Amino acid sequence: MLAIIPREQLIGGLALDIPDIFAFAAFYILAMVNKKNTASHMRYMIATSLLMLGPGTGRAFIIYGGMPFPQGVLYSMILTEIITVALIIFDSIKGNSVKPYLVTLGVLLMLHVIWQFQLSWWWQAFGTWFAAWFF
Repeated sequence: MLAIIPREQLIGGLALDIPDIFAFAAFYILAMVNKKNTASHMRYMIATSLLMLGPGTGRAFIIYGGMPFPQGVLYSMILTEIITVALIIFDSIKGNSVKPYLVTLGVLLMLHVIWQFQLSWWWQAFGTWFAAWFF
């Protein structure tokens, strides 16, 4: 791919995959740690499904909405964050613990920041190290 796409963009593209893998693992581990607390377990499993929402909606925005790739990804991230905020509000109104969804929102915002700074020196350094180590 280096013949067609600049190296920085290729490394930056890892900003979609690598953090999502770690986020999914974190939510799944939190769900398993909370398996005896049904409410928290359920909310962390919902968090894993929220991560699956992004790729599908992003593709829909890109293919059916005619958006450029970066804009489609950005809008899918914002949609996922809005859904998480709605779940926080819903649980708050119902008097349920909002901690799992606050953790989820924090992780989603972290993913968003990484995506926004995919061409930064720190992400380029990490992506270069990751690519050299695993590929």
